[in-house]
Amino acid sequence: MTLANGLSAVLFVAFAAIFSWGTWQSEKAAQLRQLSDVAALGAGSLDSYFRHLEIELQELGLDLEDGPGRFDPERTRSLLQRFSRRHPDLRDAAIVGMDGRILASARAHAGARLSRAAELSWFAQFRDAAVSGQGLAIGRVVPGHAPEEWTVPLAFLSRDAQGAPRYLVCADLPLARLRGYWEDLAPVHGVKLALQRDDGYLVSRYPPPAAEQLTDVYALPRRGALADWLQRQGGPSAGAVEGVGGLDPGERLFVFRRLARYPLTVDASVHTSARLTAWWNRMQYPCLLLALLLAAGALVHARTRRRLRAWEAERERREREARELNRELARRVEELEATKLELDSFSYCVAHDLRAPLRGIDGFAYQLRKVYGEQIGESGRAYLDRIRAASLQLGGTMDELLRLSETELHAFRREGVDLSALAREVVAGLEAGGRRPGLQWSIAPGVRVEGDVRLLRLLLQNLFDNALKFTSGRAAACIEFGVWPELHEGQAVYFVKDDGVGLDMKHAASLFRAFERLHPKEAFPGHGIGLALVQRIVRRHRGQLWAEGAPGQGAMFYFTLG
Repeated sequence: MTLANGLSAVLFVAFAAIFSWGTWQSEKAAQLRQLSDVAALGAGSLDSYFRHLEIELQELGLDLEDGPGRFDPERTRSLLQRFSRRHPDLRDAAIVGMDGRILASARAHAGARLSRAAELSWFAQFRDAAVSGQGLAIGRVVPGHAPEEWTVPLAFLSRDAQGAPRYLVCADLPLARLRGYWEDLAPVHGVKLALQRDDGYLVSRYPPPAAEQLTDVYALPRRGALADWLQRQGGPSAGAVEGVGGLDPGERLFVFRRLARYPLTVDASVHTSARLTAWWNRMQYPCLLLALLLAAGALVHARTRRRLRAWEAERERREREARELNRELARRVEELEATKLELDSFSYCVAHDLRAPLRGIDGFAYQLRKVYGEQIGESGRAYLDRIRAASLQLGGTMDELLRLSETELHAFRREGVDLSALAREVVAGLEAGGRRPGLQWSIAPGVRVEGDVRLLRLLLQNLFDNALKFTSGRAAACIEFGVWPELHEGQAVYFVKDDGVGLDMKHAASLFRAFERLHPKEAFPGHGIGLALVQRIVRRHRGQLWAEGAPGQGAMFYFTLG
């Protein structure tokens, strides 16, 4: 039981571990799919959005080129104002010369120069990026006096017919506009989104940082597991990284996707504790169920063990009682066997020892009648005849008792016996003094059994004698020996059948008792031992004996041999 309990516990723990690991992997895969879908959607949408802005700025530049050969500030300002009205999400549309001078602006006056050092610094990098690129240039975030004034500069380089740079068509994209764009994606709670340049600077972040964190987020290159990975790999198109984020404490899972047309990367990240929370949300009910099952199993196990112990105690008690009963039964059987042997021996001795006195009584009575018959008169001779008849009858009874005792005292020897041949021999012996007219015998061929041939001969002889006796009053009779077509308790059934006077089944219980008679002695003489002898022979073969019949319809005796 202890080994079974230990094995059950090991199997339970193994199942729980495998189930937990599988659920963890499933949750990790689901989290990866979710973040990947968000990053892919963001990258595709932003790529389309920036492509739309690029086309708009390009068309603005073409409108300016369609004008007169000389630069008309008023006309340019008018076109820029119309562009601003068409695109309210952009600010400060302007034409900026390659030296940083504002040639035209929707708000500023012509001829103004960029003067602040920070502006000059970012403009130089922005201009170089626009000159080296082929399309829209997206600069670093430009700080403002208020959080809503922080913007992302955009520029499209206009070239002359020889391909030389002429000026930049510029516009500012407010960070608030990108925040609204992230909100349109409706990311899952706990997921953070970011848009990052190849130089590590962030262009946008969601949820938006607090006002006091804007400088830390946008003015410095991003650090952490994702930034290091992108720098080492040289800007891969997509992937996943797990590690410490530069702006957020703790381990995070980053899934990123690069924009197809622009040197920007969208990443979606979530704290690894969110996976643990989601995993536990999926596991708590199965774990609770497993705990309940374990508790129920423990209760059932404890109750079962108590019942098993009670059953075991009851079984041991009954085994002890059975052993005691078996010993008592064996003792009784031994006593009965000893008593039976003693009775058989006594019967044999009595029958054997009384034969000589009986012969003396019969002899002396014969001599008295022969010598003194005339002197004792008629009545005396009648008494002597009755004495002789009684002694002869007693002698026959003793002979039958001897035969009955011999069946028990005879050493049993089991061997193969051809019962059909044995039956034919018995019939031949019965008809040795002459065949009775009108009597037919039917012996089934090929009946073979295992048993004691001497006892089986006595069995058939007594059954055939019984059949001959009770068919003696019929002119035509038939006695049959054969095998019944159906088994009885898995054993073959043999039978002896006659069409004699039959028997009344009301007296069947006393049919196989010694000295019991169902018919008058005057009609059917005999000693009442034959069927009792058959019963003992069948019992010694561990078989069964029974009879069927009806008055005037014959009798049928069945027997099996174990």
